[in-house]
Amino acid sequence: MKTVRYADIYLRNLQEDESKRLKNVEQGNIKLQKLFRSILKETRYVETQKQMLEAIKISKNNVLKKAEIDLMQIQNMIKQGLYEKFSFNEKILKALTGMIYVTGQNDKRYRLGKFNIEINFDDEAYPGINIQNDSNMTVDGHDHPHISDPDEPCFGNVKTQVYKLIGKMEYVMLLELIHKYLCSYNAGNAYIHLPEKDEDGNFDDYDGVLDIWPEVDKRGRLKRRR
Repeated sequence: MKTVRYADIYLRNLQEDESKRLKNVEQGNIKLQKLFRSILKETRYVETQKQMLEAIKISKNNVLKKAEIDLMQIQNMIKQGLYEKFSFNEKILKALTGMIYVTGQNDKRYRLGKFNIEINFDDEAYPGINIQNDSNMTVDGHDHPHISDPDEPCFGNVKTQVYKLIGKMEYVMLLELIHKYLCSYNAGNAYIHLPEKDEDGNFDDYDGVLDIWPEVDKRGRLKRRR
């Protein structure tokens, strides 16, 4: 009887130990599975970061190439006389145009002066744009026929395009567009009108415009006033 009892106790101890070991194995497997999933997750994360780093590297190379191309194009605009100066940092873009001329009625040409352009990027949603006559050639406080306030130039139908180019950081195209805008004149929506024909076919200078924005020839030379 003692032998049977001893064996029974020993067997129960073995069974308890077996049950404990099985539970440990089960818990260990669960931990290993979690650890494996964690390792797999971290591996994927690391691979994703590597891919993103590679994409950033490619983007940086592309940005450097684009910057080189943009600077070359800006230098070409300076050589052509469209602009005289250009500077840029994280907060503001500045440029000074060359002499601006516009053509009014009957292909008459007028000299408006040079213009300072400033684009402030502090407000990403609505960047501030300031265009001011740098030559003090203003008529009744207007820097340009289409500018009543330097801080709010009237871009008309190109306004959307202007802000899209700012958003895309296409500054060369932006400077080209602004230069074309400054060289344009539309009597229909101008704040200050260039001399227009009267009923007799003569050109009347209603606002004394020619005292500030004189008529010039194709070479930019002043024309004699009659």
